[in-house]
Amino acid sequence: MQVCRSHAWGGMEMVAVNTALRLRERGVSGVFLAFPDSPAERMARAKGLDVLAMGWGGYLDAGGIRRFRAEAGRLSPDLVHVHQARDLWMIAPALSWLPAVPLVLTKHIGTQRAKKDWFHAGLYRRVDRIIAISDVIRKNVAETHPFAPDRILTIPNGVDISAFEPGVVSGAAMRRRYGIPLDAPVVGTAGRLNWWKGYREFLSAAEEVLQKDKRVWFMAAGGETVGEEKEAREIRDFAASLNLGGRMVFTGFCEAMPEVYAAMDMLVYPAYAEAFGMVLIEAMAMGLPVIASGCDGIPEIVRNGETGILVPPREAGPVAQAVLDLLKDPDKKQTLGRNGRARVKRLYNWEKVLDETMEMYRTVIRERSRH
Repeated sequence: MQVCRSHAWGGMEMVAVNTALRLRERGVSGVFLAFPDSPAERMARAKGLDVLAMGWGGYLDAGGIRRFRAEAGRLSPDLVHVHQARDLWMIAPALSWLPAVPLVLTKHIGTQRAKKDWFHAGLYRRVDRIIAISDVIRKNVAETHPFAPDRILTIPNGVDISAFEPGVVSGAAMRRRYGIPLDAPVVGTAGRLNWWKGYREFLSAAEEVLQKDKRVWFMAAGGETVGEEKEAREIRDFAASLNLGGRMVFTGFCEAMPEVYAAMDMLVYPAYAEAFGMVLIEAMAMGLPVIASGCDGIPEIVRNGETGILVPPREAGPVAQAVLDLLKDPDKKQTLGRNGRARVKRLYNWEKVLDETMEMYRTVIRERSRH
């Protein structure tokens, strides 16, 4: 059972749905537990997953615990894999009646405050393993959670190398849709419309680049998520206030991301904080050079000068300069893109990620069976 009861739609939710899909391809049957009428529920159903929609209230909702306990008893899963920590408050107590069922948690984001009080200690005692999506998150979990460090393992997110492959799809249709000339350089970014994704720096850098090179177009692929509609409007308004000469395109949410990356010449991702960065491994798999802020888990993916360029967060000037440097040096652009794809194939392809995930599943199932 994969559990992701988030109301939003972003990297965590996409990874949860994709994990269920990839496991199904390997013959692992399962159910996807989602919040009713959430984006994750709609996407999981659209992909043909067996979906269980279940709502419950706040922390330690007795009714929610009873309902989940009843469903878990009916379904009798071999393992429950939770993708956001707050769902543990319902699931961990409910599974106390099913002691043979392992419980795994993936930490997609870091924790700011320590959770080493007696209440959290009791909650995490029922968890068999914690997966951290980067070494930065693994260190954070070890420092802030009442959990044995040797039971925290890093398994990064993965990408389908065959779907994100240079030359397989064309970006021409995407360019024509927005009136972008086929021979114009396109600098892109991707991610939901949230200031923390670095949109202020991306847009400010775009204005600076256009002062020196009028050929360039800019593209932002990403939509607004629940609760962030105001930020999305602010970002579009900020873009309209700049002197971008009509060269800035907002595509909104795009499911066919390989076509989006194929329309770009490079990806810029100046996020303020990022545990991982799915768009980075997707763009790198497509052979794009990437420019990204050197914070949190990003340097684990992007090797400065080898697979991309790292810039300081919250600064537009270095972003603009890195873009201009790559536009002037096509050989470097090609080398960074080639090295980036090789790194993704080696470390972040879905097959490797699934191998590690399934091996961990087998281990905790054996441990629970033994005890």
